[in-house]
Amino acid sequence: ARWHAPVKLAVLGGGQARAVIAGAAPQRVTIPGCGPLVINAGQGSYLRVRYSDAGLAALTGRFTQLSVDDRLGLLADTQALALAGQLPMGAWLELMRQVPAQQDPLVIRMLIDQLTDLDNLQAGRPAHAAFRAFARGLLAPILARVGWEAGAHDSGDAATLRVELIVALGTFDDDAVVAEAGRRFQRFLADPASLQGDAREAVLTVVAIRADAHDWDTLHALAKAATTELEKAKYYEWLGYAHDDAQARRALALAVSGEPPVTIAGRLLRSLGITHPALTLDFVSEHWAAVEPLFGEGAGATIAARFFDTGAECAMLPRLDAFVAAHVPAATRERIVKNAALIRYRAGVREQRLPQADQWIAAHAAPR
Repeated sequence: ARWHAPVKLAVLGGGQARAVIAGAAPQRVTIPGCGPLVINAGQGSYLRVRYSDAGLAALTGRFTQLSVDDRLGLLADTQALALAGQLPMGAWLELMRQVPAQQDPLVIRMLIDQLTDLDNLQAGRPAHAAFRAFARGLLAPILARVGWEAGAHDSGDAATLRVELIVALGTFDDDAVVAEAGRRFQRFLADPASLQGDAREAVLTVVAIRADAHDWDTLHALAKAATTELEKAKYYEWLGYAHDDAQARRALALAVSGEPPVTIAGRLLRSLGITHPALTLDFVSEHWAAVEPLFGEGAGATIAARFFDTGAECAMLPRLDAFVAAHVPAATRERIVKNAALIRYRAGVREQRLPQADQWIAAHAAPR
């Protein structure tokens, strides 16, 4: 089959033109104006755009002059192509450095998502600390501009952005954010009314991510004392956010202990599957008799397809295959193929693409 892709092209500060791309034959399109060319302007077509090096560099240098849609599209396309080996990783990282200069919450949130995904891939690698310093350097100036406190005229997007910035910087070891979250958490323990709404979400998420045994115990006590189902569910979910393996193992054991209600225990296991995919896979496999009742008979396919997709280790795949063979009926195994392919893809990115990112960061990024 041959795709016919309608494409809108625009020159920054100039005119526009449209074309329909079909097959491999090149097309020549004339557009009035002189300046960087935006392909798929407005992001109306379902395609990726790979610019020449000069074309991408021109758009990177004038990133803030693009429309919001085109900034989002350029970030998404460059990420996909860099991870696939179609562009240098440095081209994507350099583009990321342009985002803090603009102020649209949607674009900044995409930057946070991209940095968070790279951070997950970097886990356990020697260059992880250098990457986090790079990420902090991008996000800390934005939080300084947004601030910890809501403004009188904040939009819903601004409030969501504030939470995501605080959580990301807490994850990326920003000393100032970690210290401030700790101070606000201690005030919250003495006076729960001191943290409300989005601020409460941000602070408790940072504490949960970085929880040691003492903090985990404190959150666990708050979960047991919660008076509403919604509040109880959120506290138990937070217990699964801890990046520390020891606290993750405690949360896994808690999920099947019978203490949290069945529906809440399932959410706790899902949060653990995101933060500790390999550890969760091994636990679920070993304790299937206790895990299955939380989700219902025949839930193995759903769990295998949804709980471990953040994994990035090929060593997980034989263990996933063994779990599927033991607990997923043959007729429902097709849905697992996508999950296994995603783990394999992420493992490939980790092995083949991250070293290039490490080199670029070492050469270009000032530590913070």
